[in-house]
Amino acid sequence: MTLVRDDARWLYPTRGPAGGGLLLKQRNPAGDRCVLLTETLGARAVRPGPCAAMWDARAGALRVPLDDVAR
Repeated sequence: MTLVRDDARWLYPTRGPAGGGLLLKQRNPAGDRCVLLTETLGARAVRPGPCAAMWDARAGALRVPLDDVAR
């Protein structure tokens, strides 16, 4: 599930086999992860390339600043 809140896109993990949602893929042996944001924002809304993201343990969500990804 994704929400826009506080000038960021919040990506929340889904639970259970019927949850669907986005898959965070492991990029390298260090454990870095990646996600394709066009799946939630649409291809026209996302600037190509990497962007900043931070895990918010208190909210249990990945926060992606909108000014970092929006065109």
